[in-house]
Amino acid sequence: MKLVCPICGKTYEEPVQRCECGEPVEFEAVHGEPYIGKSVWERFYDFWPVEPALEFSLGEGDTPLVRSRLGEEIGVNLYLKNETVNPTWSFKDRGTFLAMSYALKAGYKGIAFEIAEEVSPDYVLIPTSSGGLFRGIAKG
Repeated sequence: MKLVCPICGKTYEEPVQRCECGEPVEFEAVHGEPYIGKSVWERFYDFWPVEPALEFSLGEGDTPLVRSRLGEEIGVNLYLKNETVNPTWSFKDRGTFLAMSYALKAGYKGIAFEIAEEVSPDYVLIPTSSGGLFRGIAKG
């Protein structure tokens, strides 16, 4: 797992939020081939920016595409992603699962949410709001 600065190209093996140049870092692009598997995490294993901790998955991500009646009425093929079949009925489940996988692989001892009053530097902080999921990952 590598983090890369999109501006200067510097790479980091350890978790950092920003490059020395000040730009937020991103996961290195991953390339691979999809294959048959039991879950979305297994089928697209080569594409995830971090190795998924499959033992902690609650079945998130295997959400179906549903043909929209509105599309039929206006004469277009319109499909909607039904995220309500995720464990918490939210598209955020995938991102949270990957953030937790990243935290475990990076050596954090546990997970805390922003509603916690005090968080040890040994724990990863995952925001409960939609903004800045990965900005909440901070290691002291």
